[in-house]
Amino acid sequence: MIRVDTIRGEKDSIVENCMARSGDDKLPIAELYALRRLLRIVTRIGAGKDGSVFRMSNSNAVKIHARRESFEAELAAYHRLRRHKAVEIVGFRIPRLRGFAEDILAIEMSIVHPPFVVDFASAVLDRPLEFPDDAIEEWHRRLEDQFGEYTADAHQVIDQLGKNFGVFLYDLHRHNIKFRGE
Repeated sequence: MIRVDTIRGEKDSIVENCMARSGDDKLPIAELYALRRLLRIVTRIGAGKDGSVFRMSNSNAVKIHARRESFEAELAAYHRLRRHKAVEIVGFRIPRLRGFAEDILAIEMSIVHPPFVVDFASAVLDRPLEFPDDAIEEWHRRLEDQFGEYTADAHQVIDQLGKNFGVFLYDLHRHNIKFRGE
């Protein structure tokens, strides 16, 4: 794993300017991360509430987070999964942590192909959150609506991540879990 340290100078002010403007595209920050690694950004492969994900020329992905909290949660989850040498759970591939840069909220990971589970930015470690019964029932209904015939598989991924690694996911949807053939 690589920890990418800050390069001092003109590039730092570019990053600070990009991060200070809310709603900015994360591409300039991803390009800075790639530059530090002597790589380049190939294409954007995803975006969501927590940040944007880009493919780099080394065939890894880099996720640039919008907020420090999601960066820290996802990095902690990846450290936990790495410590357990987790590369899959119940047949679903898990990206491997490849590097990170705290100063620009970047996490580098391997790219995985279906079936997979990705996006640990909303993960909670060690203890599941407690919710009222009606909130749990609503969450189960939303999973059923989103995953249909695959709902039991989605539940199995969630349950096994918690039991085996102490990683509890609550923000599961069709963009961060893909099934074989999708």
